[in-house]
Amino acid sequence: MSLLSNRPPSIKKVYHVGAMLTLFRPQRLPDKPQQHIATQGAIPTWPTLYASEEEHETTWERPIEACYAHDVAYTPPAVGSITLERRLAGGARDEHAAQVWCVQSDISSVPLVARMYDPLYYPSIDDRFKEIERAVAIENETYTLLQDLQGSHLPVLSGIFVAEISDTARPRHFYVVLAEWVPGHDLLNLLKQHDPKGDKSCHGHKAAFIDCAARLVLDSFARGVLPNDLHPRNLVLDVPEQASNENFCDWEECPWRNKLLIDIESPSAFPNHPYSLRARMIDLEHVNFFKFPAERQNVLYSRHWVACLWKAPWLTQEARDILGRWTPPTES
Repeated sequence: MSLLSNRPPSIKKVYHVGAMLTLFRPQRLPDKPQQHIATQGAIPTWPTLYASEEEHETTWERPIEACYAHDVAYTPPAVGSITLERRLAGGARDEHAAQVWCVQSDISSVPLVARMYDPLYYPSIDDRFKEIERAVAIENETYTLLQDLQGSHLPVLSGIFVAEISDTARPRHFYVVLAEWVPGHDLLNLLKQHDPKGDKSCHGHKAAFIDCAARLVLDSFARGVLPNDLHPRNLVLDVPEQASNENFCDWEECPWRNKLLIDIESPSAFPNHPYSLRARMIDLEHVNFFKFPAERQNVLYSRHWVACLWKAPWLTQEARDILGRWTPPTES
């Protein structure tokens, strides 16, 4: 294939089950993203986009040549490889910027999720190379600031690498973020909010799901990271496959009656119970970073900061009522 070809290879021919990519250590990682200073009058906005309107568009007449010009520098030798097993997100018409696949790798004994920032298939009209740098920087900073929450609130990061792919005249290199694959069910499928009549979950379990999500978000916010994409699909709950002999709610039709222990007044009262409600956040691309002065730590869980959660367009009124539990009474 000519380096000056205007038409990149079909994405289905490049990213398919069984495709293998070689991994290298990057020579450098993108610079840290900008931090906002948390002040009394600052309320996070919804949502945060990657690129500003001022950033110039990339000339994309010869995409493959442009990718070669922006090839990510790496340090040989190779440290391993990944083999694609199942596509999770990404594609020619997918809203996700990264190509997201469940993969097997010789650097890990457990399944991983690979977020591949391939500029050739990056759906952006702005400068996609700057956006990729920003996206990788955001993921790196998020995992760094939330290091103590990895495994409990978010996946365990395996590392940020440079992937080599040989789909064109010569190999291309781009960033790939590897993290633990989180088994379970995403909150969107559990709540089925777009078809509430089809959801038989009891109010107690619904309340517990949203309460759990709020705790994940606010625990992250306390460490200076505010997830902006609070859509339920990005919250994965660990649901035991085998049902318990004990019933945890009184609603006979509730599918979680004997699978998830709930205690809305004290959600962490049974941390080691095999049927305790556990959830983790995934898809950490869309976040804001805040630096909290010591004198402002007391506002983290106040009405002022929780207000940002109420702007999420997917929240039902029931969810907003539950989130109201997180705000202190209005002072008279």
